[in-house]
Amino acid sequence: TQVTNGALILADETFTANDTTPRVDGGNIFTTGVNTGSTTITQLDNGATGQIVILTCNASGTAPTIADGGNFVLSAAWEPGAHDTLTLFTKNGTTWREISRSDN
Repeated sequence: TQVTNGALILADETFTANDTTPRVDGGNIFTTGVNTGSTTITQLDNGATGQIVILTCNASGTAPTIADGGNFVLSAAWEPGAHDTLTLFTKNGTTWREISRSDN
């Protein structure tokens, strides 16, 4: 289900397992895929200017990581456990900056 409010699309989408460059044009809330091995997300594809995304770590499979560097400006690397979240913002659709994170 998607609820559209201007440019904000509220939807809970799931990334494909083992995807290192998942698409984020389908919504703003994403659950990581059920990875079968170590997976490092290096980019979020198809981001829109001004977009905010919330990433939630899946409770199954191997958790993905995101490094502080490259296309991500984070307070530290994201190495989540089950249900941990990371909220990101992009001004240009390519470089993502951390807004907040939570360990659940």
